[in-house]
Amino acid sequence: SAVVGDTLFVFGGWDGHKRLNDIHMLNSHTMVWSDPVIDGPLPHPRAGMTFTRLRDHVYLFGGSGPSAKCFNDLQILDPAVLTWLETVAVSAETDQGQGQEPNGEGSLGGTGGGGGSGGGG
Repeated sequence: SAVVGDTLFVFGGWDGHKRLNDIHMLNSHTMVWSDPVIDGPLPHPRAGMTFTRLRDHVYLFGGSGPSAKCFNDLQILDPAVLTWLETVAVSAETDQGQGQEPNGEGSLGGTGGGGGSGGGG
């Protein structure tokens, strides 16, 4: 989950039968849930991912899909216009054996959630 302004965004997960790729929003003032229509290319259904706000966007990273497929992708949500942005995939050959290092603005990994820069929290 990620907090943007007064709204809690919850992405995907597991419903006991299948992995999901939907988004639910909770307005923290009214405590009312909504199921928004999100434009753009939908991420694959997954559970166990991180979903973290950094500045004006929410970043979805990793997780596991059907048949325990592990994702190594980064998806970006623009919460102001409720749109998934196009991202460029990195091939396995490109990132094979390369470690991940923080970019000086905080890691996108961690335990997810969060309402600030620097990963989760």
